[in-house]
Amino acid sequence: MAIEIEFVSVISLKSWVTQHYPGGLDAYADHAPTRYLEDAHLTRVGFMSTWEAEDWFEQCKLDPAFCVILCTDSEVPEWLACGPYQGRGAVWKASEPPGDLVAFEVLMLRGLADFLSQPGWVEKAISGAQAQIAPPSLEPMFDPTHAVVACTRGDARVEFEIVQKMGLVALELPRPRKYLASDLALTRDLRESFIRLGAPC
Repeated sequence: MAIEIEFVSVISLKSWVTQHYPGGLDAYADHAPTRYLEDAHLTRVGFMSTWEAEDWFEQCKLDPAFCVILCTDSEVPEWLACGPYQGRGAVWKASEPPGDLVAFEVLMLRGLADFLSQPGWVEKAISGAQAQIAPPSLEPMFDPTHAVVACTRGDARVEFEIVQKMGLVALELPRPRKYLASDLALTRDLRESFIRLGAPC
C-alpha cells in the first residue's frame, strides 16, 4: 500500500514503532499532534513546517535508520519509495508494491448555495453513503451559527460543518487509530454521495 504525503511528513516503519515506541502504534497515533495515516508497513505524521517535524522526531526519539523527515528535495532512504501515485504525492515501502493509496478524504465541495437550499439533502447524502445521522459532538469551527452534522456507519464516525459559502468541510476527531480506515472510507463515500446528488466538486 502507499500513503499520501503533503508538505512535511515524518515517515516511520510500523515494525520499528511497534517495538520501540512506548505504548506501540496506538500510543504513537494518539500522541500525533496532526494528521496521522498508516498502511500495512508505514506510518505518516504530517506537518506544515520542517521545525515542527523535527521537534516531533526528537520528542519521540525516532531512529533515523527506520524513520525519516520528508519534504521537497529530501533524500529518500533505500527502504522507502517516493513519488506521484494515483494523482497524489505518496510513499510506500520500497520492497512492496504500492497497491491501494491511503489518503485523507477531505469532504470539501464548493459552490453549494443552490444545492444546500434543497430540502432533505443531508439525509439523502448520508443515506447514499449507507450511513445514519447521529448526534454531533463537535462545535462549529468556522462560525458559531453554522450546523455540525454527524453520521456513523459501523465503527466509522464523521462530523462535518455546513458552510454555505465554502461547501462542506470534514472535521477530524481525535479517534483511536483502529477507526482510521473506516472513518476515511466513510468520508470518501459521503463525498461521492454528494456528487451523485448533483453537488459540484
